[in-house]
Parts: sequence; structure tokens; C-alpha cells
Amino acid sequence: MIVRQPTHFFMLAAAVSVAASDLRWSHVSDLPEPVGLKGMIAGVTGDRIVIAGGSNFPLPKSAGGKKTYHRQAWAQPLAGAGRGAWTPLGEVLPRALAEGAVVTTPHGIVSLGGESDPGKLADSILLRWSDPLGALELRSLPSLPIAAGSVAAAWHEGAIYVAGGDDGRGGTLLAAKLDLAAAMSHPAAAKWEPLPVWPGPRRFGATLVPVAFGDRVELVLAGGKMGTPGPARQEDYLDDAFALDPKSNTWRALPRLPRRALLAAAWCAAPHRLVIAGGSDGHDIERLAELGERYRLPGDVMIFDTASNRWSAAGEMPLGVAGATVVALPGVAHLVVGGEYSPAWRTRNVLAVEGGTR
Repeated sequence: MIVRQPTHFFMLAAAVSVAASDLRWSHVSDLPEPVGLKGMIAGVTGDRIVIAGGSNFPLPKSAGGKKTYHRQAWAQPLAGAGRGAWTPLGEVLPRALAEGAVVTTPHGIVSLGGESDPGKLADSILLRWSDPLGALELRSLPSLPIAAGSVAAAWHEGAIYVAGGDDGRGGTLLAAKLDLAAAMSHPAAAKWEPLPVWPGPRRFGATLVPVAFGDRVELVLAGGKMGTPGPARQEDYLDDAFALDPKSNTWRALPRLPRRALLAAAWCAAPHRLVIAGGSDGHDIERLAELGERYRLPGDVMIFDTASNRWSAAGEMPLGVAGATVVALPGVAHLVVGGEYSPAWRTRNVLAVEGGTR
């Protein structure tokens, strides 16, 4: 079921321009896990859409349920654009895990870090669909420099870039890249290359997306959370944004997001248009216990246009979530897979979204 939630956007960002948006949302195949999943591995490999792992609470947390991590994987033909049936592939992951970074590359889907029952992970694995076998092949890659969940990651010109992450004590200043082809051809010698750190606070749960700025591409790091010790505060949720020039390895500040955004869904609707949807903004964080499932995450959508250097409002998602995984399909469509609509409450929704180019 798709539920429309109220937006917090205009209350928090009245000065931001409101642009007409052609974003079109639809509800496609539900996740096969009955109570939904957050922080899944999801992407395209070969001619398949593959989803795997994730976390949920089979028994609600409010009833004493424990966070559970999963190893299962499912696939469906890419030609169905997310509207086909999910075929179970079994417990193929080397361990139950969730909330790692995920990037789709020409070599396969890469999962980076995350968390499991023992704690934070540094593992990096590549999942690749094998047509002859009709199954997923898994390959180990160089581990992240630190064990961390909720790392931001992006694929750009043959390299995987990572930033931030939760090492169990809060946000980090991790910034590094990995030449994937070199890592696959010479795994023993491959290693992550440190990068300069963005000129802002440590964080986890940010977004990292390559975006065109005229004739060059930069990687935009936006939002997240600091994760400072003590009671949660809305001030820990971040609304800043920075761009990394991968040619010079230098950062610069961008206009702040219209609101704070942790574990938001992000993608490019056009080369110069970055979309950030949903995520947690920390509103009423002190009332979480009181509100329970009535606490809902914002579903408003923000678009940054690099040509105008401005953010604009672009309507709402059908259901606001945090911790969803975005899958780029051929053309301009994207899938927004799973997530939580309220802390510890997962959704089965897989949403398809197109447009956002004007």
C-alpha cells in the first residue's frame, strides 16, 4: 500500500524556489520479504535486477523485536523494469548484512561495508550475474580502510569513491577511491587511495552522486548525520553540500540543502540535475518513543540544478523513506527499493520514478 505523507519542505525552506516538476512515481513489484527491508544491496548486473540482504524487525521493536539481518537474494529480468516477479536465489551473501554502500558498475554490483550482528563491516564484494550458470557469482574486493556502515559511494570513470560512514562511534572523515579494474586484475596489490577530506564535519548516511557542472563532472556529497555522543539532536542532521573535482581532488562548498537529509535517496534526473528524495531530517526526534509508528519521515523531493546553482522543490514521494537503495535503469528511470517510513518500521515498496528533467 502506498501512503501519502505530509511534507516538511515548505516549512523549512520557504525561500527556496518552487519549480514545476515532471517527476512521475509508480508502485512496482513489492519486495518479497513480508515486513519489508532497509539498506539492501540492489542494482543491475547483466540482464537482471538483483536485490539482496537488508535489515528489518520481524517482530516489531516496540514489542521487543530484534533487528535482523538477511543473506537472501532475488532477481528479475531487467526488461520488466521492476514490474516482474522476484525469483529467489537463496542465501548467497557470505554473511547477513545491511546498510552498506552500493554502486552499480559495468563489472557488477559492488557492496561496501555495512553492518551485521557482530557490528560494522569493512568487507567489499562484487555480485555479478552469470548467464551460463543462471546464478550470482560473488568476488571479494579490497576491504574498506575502516569498518563502517552507511558509507556514501559513487562510481565515476572506472573508480569507486567513498565518503563518511558510521564506525560505531558516529560519523567519520573517510574519503578514498578504488580503481576497480586494477582491483579485479591484481587483487593482492590493489588498495584504496586516500583522498582529501571535504571542508565540513564528519558524517554518515550522506549521498554521493556524480553531477555535471557544465563540461566537467564533480561528485556531490550532501547531508548525512554527525552522530555525536549523547541524546539525538536535530542539529546532528546535516544540510550542507560539497563538490569534489576528481581531476584535481579538491572540494568546494555548494548551496545548502533546503532541509536536513540522512539516508536519503539520490540520483541524477539529467546530467546537471541532482534529485534528493526523502531521508530523515530529525524533526521531533525527542518524541520518537511517544509517537512510535505515527512518526513519519519526510517525503518531499529536492532538485539541485547546477546551471542555476539553486535548489527547488519537486513535490513528494508516494511514501517518505530513509535507507532505500536507488537502482538506475536504462534510460531515465530509477527504482527506489525498500527503506523505512518510520524508525524500525520497514516498507515493501519498490517505487519507479521517471522525469525530473525540467
